[in-house]
Order: sequence, then C-alpha cells, then structure tokens
Amino acid sequence: MEIRGEVRGILTGFGLVAAAVVVAASGPSMFPGQPLLQSLRPHLGVALFVYAIVMVLAGARWRGLALAALAALSVGHSATIIYSQQQARAAVADRPAAAEFDLLSFNILNYNEGNSTRIVDTILARDPDVVILMEAAPVFAELPRLRQVYPYGIGCEEERTCDTLLLSKTPLEEGARLTQLSNFSPRRVIYAASQIGRQRVNIVAVHMTKPYFDYQSEIEAHRLTQELRRLEGPVVIAGDFNAAPWSGNLMRLMRNADLLTGNAYPGTWPVELGDLGVPIDTMFTRPPAVITSIEGLPDPMGSNHRGIVARIRLVSP
Repeated sequence: MEIRGEVRGILTGFGLVAAAVVVAASGPSMFPGQPLLQSLRPHLGVALFVYAIVMVLAGARWRGLALAALAALSVGHSATIIYSQQQARAAVADRPAAAEFDLLSFNILNYNEGNSTRIVDTILARDPDVVILMEAAPVFAELPRLRQVYPYGIGCEEERTCDTLLLSKTPLEEGARLTQLSNFSPRRVIYAASQIGRQRVNIVAVHMTKPYFDYQSEIEAHRLTQELRRLEGPVVIAGDFNAAPWSGNLMRLMRNADLLTGNAYPGTWPVELGDLGVPIDTMFTRPPAVITSIEGLPDPMGSNHRGIVARIRLVSP
C-alpha cells in the first residue's frame, strides 16, 4: 500500500507539471517558448488525457478525473478555434469558381542533397502551377530542369544564398521582390503577383523563424501583416511558418490580414507522425482566393518537413 501511495504521489507531481504546460499552451504569450506550446495545444491535450487515464488506473481516481477534465477543456478549446476557422472558409468556398490553380510548398532541408533529383521528379510529376520551396539549396543544380516547366520565378540566384524560391508557369508582374522579415530571416519572404485565369493574384512565399527565439516570430508576423494589408486583391501565402494555424501568432496574422485557412490541417512535422503531426507548413488565402483541398506529400524525401499541395479557387465576388 505504501508503494502504491508513493507511485500515486509521483504521478500526481508529474501530472501537475503536465497540467501547467497545457494551461500555458492555451493562454496568451507571456514568456519565450510559449508560442511553441500553442502549436502543440491539441497534442498536449490528448497526451494529458492519456496520462489522466494512467492515473485513474493507478488508483488516483479523483486526481486523474480532474486532469481528464482539464484535457477535455484544452481539446475543446482547440476544436472551437478550428470550427471558427472552417466556418469563415466555408462562407467563401461555396461561391462560383472563376478560376483554379494548384500550389505546392515544401521545405526541402538545407542538407538534403542526396534526394534532389527525386524531389524535382516529384514536383514535375505533381505538375502544380506554382511551386514554393524553402531551404532550396539542395535542388540548385536541378533548377534548369524546373525552369523548363516554370520559366518565371524569383529567388536562388546563387547557391550560397538559396533559401526561399518561388516558381510559376505564368509570368510574374514587375515588382516581385525577395526580402527579409527580420535579421533572423534574411531573404526568406517573397512578394509577387501573377495573372491566373484573368485574375491578378498576389503570391507570398514565407519562411518564418522558429518560435523559441524570444519574440522574433511575433515581430515577423507583425511585419508580414503590414505588408499583406498593402496588397490589393486576392492573396495566397504559403511556406514554413514554424507554427500551427491555432497558435496565437498565426491567429493574429489571420485576423489582422483577413486570411483564411485551408479545409484541412495536414501534419508536416515531425514527418514520422504523418497527418497526425503539427501543421507548421501551411497555406492561407485572402478572398476571393480560397483553398478547396490541401494534403501532405506522402514521402518527405529526406526532409524533416512534409511538403503540401493545395487546390486554390478564385471565386466570384
């Protein structure tokens, strides 16, 4: 009996720590690293629920039930956020389509040279209309093959500075630019526009800083918001945000820049979890652009991220 009591005590101690982490994941950003927890919110809630079951089975019934209730609140909070995002998207998605195009986005990983040919083969087989690549240096030698299909683009003029790359089948308008979001993210954001189905579409490629570098990701999101609000017409923004759409940082970005999520949240990291991973690589749109389907590439091809491909509809006003 004494041993069982000690086990329950140890489980309770770890349970309190886990509960504090889940509460921090659901609250506003107040300390460095908290944005990372926000992206893990649904996963932490489910993990806490499983831990609560372990506590109940170990004999700490009431303490386990209390943790289970907290886990249910956390998961319910995440579900509420997702439901709200999907309601906003659905209100636009039902409008008649004026044009459609496919966009592929993939963080290749800087040291993934051994898979460059396979990655380019996959892109060409998928045949999207627009391609956005991050940490793109491994495919630098393969760019001539890509440019045969995608003659218009910006980024990766030199291999040593090759990170964010945008390629398009349709011409890019003058004024397309590759710039930086912060000192942490040099040459990691591209602003461009192209005529797709007789509709001018703003296309933005972005590779944001990881959320545990103090508040750099929040600063970058604020600067990105300011730029997006200057753009006229439909906007499609895709890339590696290093945060999930239900994190506080990206929720503020969506709200302040009038952005919509896709119809699903395919997991992209860690790649071992597949669709159950965290969707830190994603896409957003501003009407009249809306994502009608989005999925993760089944094979990460040596990267530590999964690529994603989406069908984007330009709807009638």
